[in-house]
Amino acid sequence: MKPLEIKTQCSGPRMDPKICPADPAFFSFINNSDLWVANIETGEERRLTFCHQGLSNVLDDPKSAGVATFVIQEEFDRFTGYWWCPTASWEGSEGLKTLRILYEEVDESEVEVIHVPSPALEERKTDSYRYPRTGSKNPKIALKLAEFQTDSQGKIVSTQEKELVQPFSSLFPKVEYIARAGWTRDGKYAWAMFLDRPQQWLQLVLLPPALFIPSTENEEQQLASARAVPRNVQPYVVYEEVTNVWINVHDIFYPFPQSEGEDELCFLRANECKTGFCHLYKVTAVLKSQGYDWSEPFSPGEDEFKCPIKEEIALTSGEWEVLARHGSKIWVNEETKLVYFQGTKDTPLEHHLYVVSYEAAGEIVRLTTPGFSHSCSMSQNFDMFVSHYSSVSTPPCVHVYKLSGPDDDPLHKQPRFWASMMEAASCPPDYVPPEIFHFHTRSDVRLYGMIYKPHALQPGKKHPTVLFVYGGPQARPARHLVLDCWPSPPHRCSW
Repeated sequence: MKPLEIKTQCSGPRMDPKICPADPAFFSFINNSDLWVANIETGEERRLTFCHQGLSNVLDDPKSAGVATFVIQEEFDRFTGYWWCPTASWEGSEGLKTLRILYEEVDESEVEVIHVPSPALEERKTDSYRYPRTGSKNPKIALKLAEFQTDSQGKIVSTQEKELVQPFSSLFPKVEYIARAGWTRDGKYAWAMFLDRPQQWLQLVLLPPALFIPSTENEEQQLASARAVPRNVQPYVVYEEVTNVWINVHDIFYPFPQSEGEDELCFLRANECKTGFCHLYKVTAVLKSQGYDWSEPFSPGEDEFKCPIKEEIALTSGEWEVLARHGSKIWVNEETKLVYFQGTKDTPLEHHLYVVSYEAAGEIVRLTTPGFSHSCSMSQNFDMFVSHYSSVSTPPCVHVYKLSGPDDDPLHKQPRFWASMMEAASCPPDYVPPEIFHFHTRSDVRLYGMIYKPHALQPGKKHPTVLFVYGGPQARPARHLVLDCWPSPPHRCSW
């Protein structure tokens, strides 16, 4: 297999490329902070957004489209700013195909600019960056649609930028961050995860494409487009989380397909706010329309667009957590009604792969071997999984397992070793694994730690000691895990 370069007329790098799921002949990319689309087969390129002017001065060019800003990347692990609709629609007698992209538009004009010396320049010039210091203003944000139509030959015949029927800040005045976004699989709704600035309030919101109208500076045209939006078209807040601490943002949101005419949305969601431990829930929200005249000025109420929750069932529970952050996923088999996830049910020192039924919640089955910490991924057919695992005394290895057992009892299929992708290397002869210990706090909470002893340990003799404490959020660093490449800070200190 030999890769072929896709030529371009764009100046500068093409970033964050994605193939269109509804038509793989097209792919999108970011160039100079704007969103572009191109046809792989014909080479045709088209710019979809016109936010950035291409100026070299950061102060004079504060807008971007489809780009995740510094705070979003650093604090929320979101590294993209646009999302393809997974389906296409056909319109008109000519049968033109419409493809859509949801994107975030950002205006950083009120964000502070800092100047950092560039080590690569002999003149010691500075590079300028937008950087919101603590307490200063964040970027202004909005969600928009980029649409383009193609003919039967794949030629782009028109493009259009669309904005929400009311300003984003009017519809969602509490929103400071768009933490996640995407589409339902049928393309019926775009969805977004909104956070306030203290990160104590989160909403999952559905946005139907009909809620977006053509962008224009002509007020009469804008008003006419707003009048044309049906009264029953509105945002739907299908889930809300509130806490007095902070909310850990994650990727676990799995909406199930809707039946034709169904006014409910069923989805799987991980929630940490309810019990203090992150667990899986099956939620059914009723999509109740209120009826809005979008041509009139709008001021939202406290629970505007909020949908009644018909049912919320806990699939997991207890003083342990379902892993949800930093790329952790769930795998949902809709045929067998099973959901596979990673968690710490057996011990906080180990990560394991588990499976539970979301149709009849109850027994949780562990699929991985105890005594190790595992990082797993399921196959598309849910019949195999790969595990990258290790312990404090066993270096990392990668094995593939096949699930075997009767089809009428898929929950209890057993993993059988199938193949090795990487065997554990031998430990150095002088390697001494760290000792894992635990203690109880004044609040009677058990905490774990690791002791790395010096190589030249002499019993009865005092040795210099480095205390390494991770005091921030997320999981404790003491686990049955050997790092792949670099030893941890305390291990480096012991050399």
